[in-house]
Amino acid sequence: MDDNLRDQNNCGDGALKSFQNLLKNVAMETTHTFSVDFLIRKSKADKSKAFIYARITLDGDTKELSIQEEIATKDWGTKTETVQGRSVEAQSINDHIEDVRYKIKQKYRDLKARNALLTAKSVKEAYLGNYTLLKGHRLIELLDFFQKIWEPKMETVSANIFSVLSGS
Repeated sequence: MDDNLRDQNNCGDGALKSFQNLLKNVAMETTHTFSVDFLIRKSKADKSKAFIYARITLDGDTKELSIQEEIATKDWGTKTETVQGRSVEAQSINDHIEDVRYKIKQKYRDLKARNALLTAKSVKEAYLGNYTLLKGHRLIELLDFFQKIWEPKMETVSANIFSVLSGS
């Protein structure tokens, strides 16, 4: 009977390690969908005016922020996500849009490089300068923690069961 117990115990350890390795491989290959889009929201007071917003989308989660620009609604190019026209004001706003797009993408890359928790909210907060580095707990980290805490306890339980079954 103790051979069966040893086989079950070894099988459990091997299965746990195989599962952890599988999760590590999956975690390493995880990719995120990320985009930065620009849209307008019409002013409630004057429907001919609109405010420009940046929309950050990460893995289907979206957050929006105002880029503090107001334009005439008719001047907005929905497909190009820019202000139409060649005026100095239009060029200035379009440059600002591209600058915001670049900075948001750079914050996303920085957070990803630091293995920080990646959400649309964390990218937005990083862009606004309000972000403090929060480390998310991925499944593999939780499994490692579980193994660290419970492995010594399980060895004690296995030893107790073994001693009871062997009659010692």
